[in-house]
Amino acid sequence: MSYNLIYDSRKNSNYGEDAAFCNFSYRYNSKFLGSDQSWQSVYLEFKKYVKLSSQNDNVLAFWNLDWFSFGGKPPYFDLPSTGWDVYSNSGRGYIQSRLRGPGMLYFETEYRFRLTKNGLFGGVLFGNAESVSELGSKRFETILPGAGLGVRIKLNKVSGANLAVDYGFGAQGSQGLFFNISEVF
Repeated sequence: MSYNLIYDSRKNSNYGEDAAFCNFSYRYNSKFLGSDQSWQSVYLEFKKYVKLSSQNDNVLAFWNLDWFSFGGKPPYFDLPSTGWDVYSNSGRGYIQSRLRGPGMLYFETEYRFRLTKNGLFGGVLFGNAESVSELGSKRFETILPGAGLGVRIKLNKVSGANLAVDYGFGAQGSQGLFFNISEVF
């Protein structure tokens, strides 16, 4: 069973400007309802978009994701993990599932800007930081940073959809090329 609450003031979910998005999800997995173990999780997500000027489309975007499991022993593959958010976009600079644990704290910021006057090409600079709690102690011991840049190619001016191509760098030599339709968040 789950309880979900969403607030979304974005006029366009493909490209947020001067808007906010909040998502709260509580999930209860019960043996009574068929789970192998009884356990719970809470997923909290907040996104904020700030248009920097009325003269251009430059946006500063913020994304916070906090995800916790508790009250039993969740299966390993159901634990919070890098890239296991709703759209599999967290942790650019690291491969999916690079970090996994009972709890996850994640923050990312992105600067979006236009490269051409007609808006066909744009760019982004981003930085993120994440910490996953240790399996035994459940303490947050390490913060891993990520950063990178990307290009945006406008696919549809009406919907605001872009082809996103990003290159991210993480700690300990981690890096990768990331593709998306629309913005990452």
